[in-house]
Amino acid sequence: MPSIKFLLVPVILALMVVSVVSLSVLKSDFDESGWAMEQEIERVEFPGGVIVVYKRQEYPRSESYIVVRVYPNIKSESDLRAYVESRTKAMNELLNFVSPNESLVVTLTFNTSLEPVDFQNLRRDYLEKPNLYAILLRNETSGTPGAAICGLPSPLDASFVKDFTYLKEDYRLVGVIASEGLLKAGMVKTLQSDSRVLLVDPAEDLTTQRLVEKHLSTSLYVGGGMEEILFSSKMWSQYAKLRYGVTWITEFSVFEPELGTTLVDINDLLSNPSKHHRHRIHVFGTASDLGLLKGPFFQLDGKLLVCYRYDDINLYPTQIKDKIDNGDYVALTGRFFYEELIEGHCSTLYAEKIEKV
Repeated sequence: MPSIKFLLVPVILALMVVSVVSLSVLKSDFDESGWAMEQEIERVEFPGGVIVVYKRQEYPRSESYIVVRVYPNIKSESDLRAYVESRTKAMNELLNFVSPNESLVVTLTFNTSLEPVDFQNLRRDYLEKPNLYAILLRNETSGTPGAAICGLPSPLDASFVKDFTYLKEDYRLVGVIASEGLLKAGMVKTLQSDSRVLLVDPAEDLTTQRLVEKHLSTSLYVGGGMEEILFSSKMWSQYAKLRYGVTWITEFSVFEPELGTTLVDINDLLSNPSKHHRHRIHVFGTASDLGLLKGPFFQLDGKLLVCYRYDDINLYPTQIKDKIDNGDYVALTGRFFYEELIEGHCSTLYAEKIEKV
């Protein structure tokens, strides 16, 4: 996730009511579940949602860090209109303090679901790099509709329409309802006036930046990790339920390729990461930086980032705690993802199984 840029500017809060709340420990202690402790330290309410600041700590010995999250509260069309108006106002205020050539992380929510070809054209015309999409789909066996988040294929690929239409056996794509990616600030107004687009929502606005500045003195750094997925999915799941009457399907689960597990050398993996993108792999290496990184991560051979807690998976209490230490030679099985970022790229193995060997 791109690093946060702080803007030393006054923030207009005409629609927002700021309320500082007392420390509220969401997790009272570190228990067998392995989940971290979070403290809510401030919230900023706005029509249609709330921005919440948390102080988070992964382990008793690790440093705490700040997490800022935008939560929508969309239960009706009027709530949706209020959220869209508030976030559009936040975006327009941000545009006054950034250059037209600056790349912003945004989420686009569409007025109606787009066909793959229409979505591909929109992405190619406006967005710099693909990231996440929210889609409507239908299980052709049961007939059950649903919505889910997809990380690929890329709209820039020649096979995009074909790959995106045939997601997995029994699932058929209905349409794309939202997307996340990088957008030049100078293109925001054009997209806002596009009849296909309901909302261009910034991942960071002046209020979130002000909150980070305010609380950074109490923490060493700002957390990232999977926060961008949280930001997107909270809005999209409520929108899908309200506008299309569908429930959320577990993220990524219907997009896993029908492939077995491939044994991969870690050097070969990182020298050609796009070849293994989304593949389920088996890899060996030495664990390092366990308990020292931001979030539920450690390094393998000091070069491959491994995530052990995501979605509904948490390997810490059963496969890591009291079993794996830094310096141990381990075998890992998991799903490999390769992402292009604003600066450079990120290769991450989302672990499903970890064993000391």
